[in-house]
Amino acid sequence: MTNPGPRILHVEDDQIDRMVVQRLLGKFGLAEGLLQAGNGLEALELLRSCPNPHPRAVLLDINMPKMNGIEFLEQIRQEPLPFATSIYMLTTSTDEWDRKSAFELGVAGYFVKPINMNGYEMLFEMLKSFWALNQWP
Repeated sequence: MTNPGPRILHVEDDQIDRMVVQRLLGKFGLAEGLLQAGNGLEALELLRSCPNPHPRAVLLDINMPKMNGIEFLEQIRQEPLPFATSIYMLTTSTDEWDRKSAFELGVAGYFVKPINMNGYEMLFEMLKSFWALNQWP
């Protein structure tokens, strides 16, 4: 039996980016159980109230209203949530401070959003391979 990968939470305020990611996750067989939130506050509320299975991977944007990605990371690292999760930044920010802050707050990866679909496909192909090989608890 193949490992389909984790249940994913995508935190993104841009509706078009949300649709692109949802479509690509579907193309790579990773969209089942996909959860989406429009900002960090929505994501925290969703994670706090989420029934099993909990998301094992979070794709997180930085620049969002109400609570941005860095603020989300600061908050989530202070809360003992009942599941192990890997957080990957998926953002347009190439700012060194953003990247450094994200890694200091424990992200598993920092990816600048690709400028075309081919770039997105390469990114999700790599993530799918990683998630298929990873031994989830």
